Amino acid sequence: MKEKFTQDILRGKNAWLVAAHPDDSLWHTSVIREAARVDERLLTAGEKGINPERRIDEEIAAAKILGIKEVVVYDGHDEELSGEIDQLASRLVEDVLSSGRPVDVLIGNLFSDHHTGDHLAAGEIVVEAARRLAKVGRAVGVLLLNPDNDGEYTSRVTPADMEKTFRAARKHRQWRMHDEMSEDSVITPAGYSMHREDYEALQRYPLTHDASYTWLPPKHFTDDQSESLALAAR
Repeated sequence: MKEKFTQDILRGKNAWLVAAHPDDSLWHTSVIREAARVDERLLTAGEKGINPERRIDEEIAAAKILGIKEVVVYDGHDEELSGEIDQLASRLVEDVLSSGRPVDVLIGNLFSDHHTGDHLAAGEIVVEAARRLAKVGRAVGVLLLNPDNDGEYTSRVTPADMEKTFRAARKHRQWRMHDEMSEDSVITPAGYSMHREDYEALQRYPLTHDASYTWLPPKHFTDDQSESLALAAR
């Protein structure tokens, strides 16, 4: 039986949110609030079919609303992250080791979706980086968003979190313009358009209820228990 945690994992901690695309930070509003400081490492510019420079600018504006202090963009490729896990994990490790601030927790995802494997690959990158960091004496904890709601850690999503998420979502105009090109779209409570399948997926994930995360403490990696994300999910 998994041990459950409802508080204190992020209190007083510095965390890095590792996101596959601009706008993926919207999934994590409540844990961003809980940490002492959150910076973002953006693995791609989300360049497929959308202006990447504009998307980055929009994410920086949205991140400020969410409480993210710094956004650093890596050179991964949209919809190709599953083939770039090794090099991006190396980049993340180098970044943590050279950071002027301690990094206590890496935040990522533990889910895939209908149109790209990038979200699951981002989680693989986080776990691999944490494993490598432990080997050089810089162990960190890992929080992975768990859509099955059976994670060890529950983050309480408040009405203020919801309102902040919707305000941040409005900054993503490139995403909105892209989705409005789809014939099968819906208008969300934030007032922007999304593909219907994405919106239905949104309802299953934690914008409208408590957020469930798989929690891997630093000891998980110092004991070398994490050879893969599949193992991490058990």
